[in-house]
Amino acid sequence: NQLEFLRQLIVQQGWDIDDPRLWKSMEQISEPLEEKIISNNDEEMQSLARNYRNKFNNFSEEIISSLAVSDYLYGMLHDQQDMDFSPVLLPAFKAVEAVMREVLKNHGIKRPDKGWLMGAMCHEVAKNPHIWNKSFCGTQEDVLHVRNKTAKSGSIQLFQVENMRIILLEDSSDKPALLSYLNEMLI
Repeated sequence: NQLEFLRQLIVQQGWDIDDPRLWKSMEQISEPLEEKIISNNDEEMQSLARNYRNKFNNFSEEIISSLAVSDYLYGMLHDQQDMDFSPVLLPAFKAVEAVMREVLKNHGIKRPDKGWLMGAMCHEVAKNPHIWNKSFCGTQEDVLHVRNKTAKSGSIQLFQVENMRIILLEDSSDKPALLSYLNEMLI
């Protein structure tokens, strides 16, 4: 059971599942959680990673893994009601930030290092409108708003996860998903 796997990881790390500080500082445990899920290397994770590799063929393996972990956690937790869903979105936002850094680097924008977070990159895109399609400027601001809430205050609800999944992953007839758009920018 996937939920039991998450509980075992929390206990193994010595975290107190009832401590509200744990859920308020999910960004601090996101990386060990992501590493544990990847190292577990179960069939579902492999399948998710394969699907993302096929859909986003220009993304690095690190980005693919982060997206797969986010999807894996969503599958594990989406039927829960009263919890902070930050762990589901943090790996996805890590992937978005990594792709944005690559896109900016490919456009000659300085300082696309790992310390450059989404807010600063969104500001850079606003200063260089030739990089981004204008229809995605509002989208990136929506993503940034939820990303900041996820990283700092926690308290992400399931509907916010589902809205972000639509923005990031679901292409529509009038506009590709943000990750599809970024994937094409890496060609």
